[in-house]
Amino acid sequence: MKISESNSNELKLNIGKILPQSRVNGPGNRCVVWLQGCGIRCPHCMNQQFLSREPKTVMTVSELYETIASIPEIEGVTYSGGEPFGQAKGLYFLGRKLKGKGLTVMSYSGYTYRELISRKDRYISGLLSTLDILVDGKFEADKAASLPWRGSRNQKVHFLTEKYKHYEKDIDREGVDMEFSLMGNDVTVTGNFHGDLLQKITTRLKDDYGIILK
Repeated sequence: MKISESNSNELKLNIGKILPQSRVNGPGNRCVVWLQGCGIRCPHCMNQQFLSREPKTVMTVSELYETIASIPEIEGVTYSGGEPFGQAKGLYFLGRKLKGKGLTVMSYSGYTYRELISRKDRYISGLLSTLDILVDGKFEADKAASLPWRGSRNQKVHFLTEKYKHYEKDIDREGVDMEFSLMGNDVTVTGNFHGDLLQKITTRLKDDYGIILK
């Protein structure tokens, strides 16, 4: 069945979490959307809570777009997960709406760019066509590194438009980028860092200040 622009707004997406603003999940100030569900299941994945395909927060394309559009002072959106390309159809139509608003779009995927292209799926190809940046590849613990926007050396950053090409010269610099975001009682820890660093911080906060990160 052909999906029109009008009824594409009612396509449903399974959302794990939304972080309204972040500066460590791509260039500039960005909204981050974690998609719920992943069939890849990389060993030692740091986002275990987003692997299950059980419904978490179900939103239509229109609802998610309106949520993002209401966030002030962001220049773009980053899809993480979970596996965004497992929900390519909805994200393709969402991406078109976001680009129409002048926002940039970035996505992570456990699949490589070559693997995604070889699928010859029109919605995967469509989603790729809306992206300014793709970060691809599985997380591999034995290649763990603190690199911009990625956690292991095998993962690659693909600049699919000219918008952020100027970042290419710095994309392999090493350094920890860690961000703590507090919304009510919910603490989100995100960025590019070794998993053992988060464990050390979690232990220190609990022992010294009685703060428990979940």
